[in-house]
Amino acid sequence: MAKTLFLILFLLFYSGGTDLYNHTIYAQENKINKGFAQSFILPDSVSPLLDIPKFEEELKGTEDFTPLQIIEYSMIFGLCQENSPEWNSAIQKYEELKNYCKEIIQNDADELEIGDKILTAMYEIVLSRYEFDQTRIDIMMNTGIYNCVSSCLLYQALAKEFYLDARIQETKNHAYIVLYTKDGQKIQVETTNPYGFNPGSKKVLEANENGVTKYAVIPPKYYSNSKEASQRRAISLVANNICSTLNNLGEYDIAIPLMASSYYFVQKEKNKSRSELDTLICNAAIYAERHKESEKGLDFLDKIIMTYGTTEAIAKTYDDIAYNSAVYNFNSKKYELVKENLEKRKEYVSEKTYKQIISMLNEVLYYNKAVDYAEQDEYIEAVRICQQGLALVPGSLNLKRVEKQCKDNYAVTVHNQLGPFIKSGDYDKALLLLEEALKNIPDNKLLKSDKTKIIQMKNQNE
Repeated sequence: MAKTLFLILFLLFYSGGTDLYNHTIYAQENKINKGFAQSFILPDSVSPLLDIPKFEEELKGTEDFTPLQIIEYSMIFGLCQENSPEWNSAIQKYEELKNYCKEIIQNDADELEIGDKILTAMYEIVLSRYEFDQTRIDIMMNTGIYNCVSSCLLYQALAKEFYLDARIQETKNHAYIVLYTKDGQKIQVETTNPYGFNPGSKKVLEANENGVTKYAVIPPKYYSNSKEASQRRAISLVANNICSTLNNLGEYDIAIPLMASSYYFVQKEKNKSRSELDTLICNAAIYAERHKESEKGLDFLDKIIMTYGTTEAIAKTYDDIAYNSAVYNFNSKKYELVKENLEKRKEYVSEKTYKQIISMLNEVLYYNKAVDYAEQDEYIEAVRICQQGLALVPGSLNLKRVEKQCKDNYAVTVHNQLGPFIKSGDYDKALLLLEEALKNIPDNKLLKSDKTKIIQMKNQNE
């Protein structure tokens, strides 16, 4: 089965004293496994696993592979070691299948007859059981277990042996063949079914012991949003499927270098291949954060950016993890660590996220300082500190709240100090105290009301 990577929502949040916005992180995973792996392994090296320069020396940039090259390169991208017993056995089985096709195909057979016979031969000699994940060519040839990708590549190689133009089509979750005939026909071939040649046509089966002829009809399929895969892309699907499974297991030490090999190998579908590589890269970093290893995930992204450059997806993941890492450290009151990590990530973190983290630092710094003064009843100094902080972090609800509380506490303190002066009739001293207080908080309703009342009391006693 041709597999893709899907989105899983993963939320991180801040639960500290300041009022911060959350960054949401998306992990893209195969739909087979909706959960996160229990562990993860990041690669020590992010370089391609396979020796692409060596391949290019042999291939010289071509997309026109020989039948044997299709089989061999598909096995290489399936991580089968060249000239191993499994490799040699698979090649031998392919030769056996090829020779059988030559035996059963008549010299005067037309393209449709040849295409149908090839599919029949595949099931007579090799294919026996479908499994969704079994994309490796060597396993298919040696055990008969196949999926859509491995069976398509086998069909394509055999078709090429007979000079047929068979092209692999890729959908979101599947792969199939379209056979282009010399007279302009486009014949679908569903390689996961022994009767899948030209679905919708009636296939004659052998008559039973009573002489009754049976037929098989595979209904035609509508493959939505299918795209033709180049030869290199078709071969790389073997590796992509393996990487999808490794993604579910959290085994990025193999998945990312293997997917990087596909990225360098593919020529025509470069953007799509890069997007798939980015998905694995971002998932690996997110898995690290999921396992409370944010800095390890960011170190890994540093390596990726230095090797492959950055993209929108990688940049966003980097920012989200850097921000959330800062939030976790804020929750633990590790403010110096936040500063240290931010300086370390300054080269790759975005200006927006950098400013957000600096704002958090400033907010916490001024908030804590203001609270310290307030706890010593130095409310006006606390108000001054809050105002300094708000000049740097204008939207801080926490600083605004502390500022208001300190102003209110200061006003109550002054209000309570007026009692002795009023009781002794010393209204001038009371007014002097209020005038000084209103210089600090000119709009305070309590103190303004006190001033009005004391002036009235003074006038009544004169």
